[in-house]
Amino acid sequence: MKKNDIEKYAFEEEIFTNPAEVYTRLKERLIKEGPLAPMPEYEGIIQELIENLNHPFILDLINHDNTVNLPLRGALANQYAQALLGLRHVALEVELEQEEIDAGYPHRPHTHGRYPYQPTLEAISKAMDFFDTVERIAHTNNIPLYHADRYTHYELSFKHKEGMIIVPSSRPLSLEDLIYLRAYAALAFTGVSTKTLFTDAYHNTPKDFWVHDINHNRRFMSYDDRYCELHNCTREEAYRQFAKTINEVIFPSIKIDVGMSKHEINKRNMMKAIYFEFLHEYAFTPDVDSLKKAFRFKAGDPAPFEIMIKSQPKNIESLRMQNNNLQSGVFGAGKNIDSRSTRVKYFHDTVGPNFITSLYNKLTHSFYDNKYFSTSELPPLNERTPELVADAALAIMDVFEINQQELGLNREKLILLALNKDAHGKILGRVEGYPNQSLKKPELKREIVEKVILSERKNQLNVLNNKYTLFKDDTVIGTLNVNTQWHNTLKDTTSPDDNTIMDLDLSF
Repeated sequence: MKKNDIEKYAFEEEIFTNPAEVYTRLKERLIKEGPLAPMPEYEGIIQELIENLNHPFILDLINHDNTVNLPLRGALANQYAQALLGLRHVALEVELEQEEIDAGYPHRPHTHGRYPYQPTLEAISKAMDFFDTVERIAHTNNIPLYHADRYTHYELSFKHKEGMIIVPSSRPLSLEDLIYLRAYAALAFTGVSTKTLFTDAYHNTPKDFWVHDINHNRRFMSYDDRYCELHNCTREEAYRQFAKTINEVIFPSIKIDVGMSKHEINKRNMMKAIYFEFLHEYAFTPDVDSLKKAFRFKAGDPAPFEIMIKSQPKNIESLRMQNNNLQSGVFGAGKNIDSRSTRVKYFHDTVGPNFITSLYNKLTHSFYDNKYFSTSELPPLNERTPELVADAALAIMDVFEINQQELGLNREKLILLALNKDAHGKILGRVEGYPNQSLKKPELKREIVEKVILSERKNQLNVLNNKYTLFKDDTVIGTLNVNTQWHNTLKDTTSPDDNTIMDLDLSF
């Protein structure tokens, strides 16, 4: 990690260094001071968002929005102001001196430090709304909100959940990072991005990425609470055991040592993928009983799911979509539903696959990477075979001292499980469908470049050219430098996959 990133992500690094200590400190603070407890740890992400709001690309959009002769003129600028106000205001601290109190001053500060917990999370959420709007204005090929459509009610409520501490962060996380964090799920890392990111087979805009992570954290906490109920233990006791398992059992089993063969490296990376599917995607707790349960699961066994419904459908399959998911959400069900007559129904669906089947489907259908890029954390695409999945699964059983016969599994059966087939070649069950080769990346709209960015650059330079400056003051030089840097900065500020602007002349 670069030096600047170490400073930028100091809070996150503290969590990775000593999650138990951080969790105890923050939990005790929130218990003592409540939802308005100051969270100075949030300063970094708040200032980062403010910096992104003041980037030339955003300011160009706002200036254009304020001047263009259209009926909705100023709408984006108003949303920008609201986002910036929220971020600025949570950074304020109220000052009241004792002499004013003695003189009868009637008001008392309702917050006692900068970055109060719940208001700061609300300000971040509002900023995600704004950046989501920007991405949709500036780019093509954005899909409708999916996670936000289904799970916004969790975003609104889970910041109030006792024991759960949301950690808003823009720090990129590897598969190993996410496996590590599963030990302390109550430190709920929630992704903050001002750009559209490829995550879980789709390009997620900022709001969807934020809510997507909220829902992951909600599922972690549910499984954690269930574990504590079954084992009659506190969350802290469970987390200590989870951390021990991850640090002393899981991580040593996937460590890559110098001199390892190519096959062993690929197998260990595949073991990492299995652990990730088990702990992060399925949200199971890191214990041997849960692992056995996951291996024993058969396609069609009951699995927890939820949908928004107005009335109980006669046939749940009538809600099944082409990708094998179920219709849900305010808009996803096909209309703007009246939530006063709608409820979120928790139930057991009976079409889900075994986690090994799910993993192999994801590995071979662009869930982790896609036709535009590949990840170095997993085996190369041509090495992602059912045989390698089986070998990795057997290695995990050995690590956890699980008898294959106890589970009724061997290498041949695990190969078939990965392929979603029985011994006769019959399909075991349904798997989720993903865009795969049909995936389209968001691309910066050419009219945004031509009518907004280039137009704003030209307007600024026209003003500068008419301004008499004998020694070229810093403002002039700084503005000219901005123009020469657009080839690099604009790509970094919008979408990581954008190449459409690289052929444009952005210097004048």
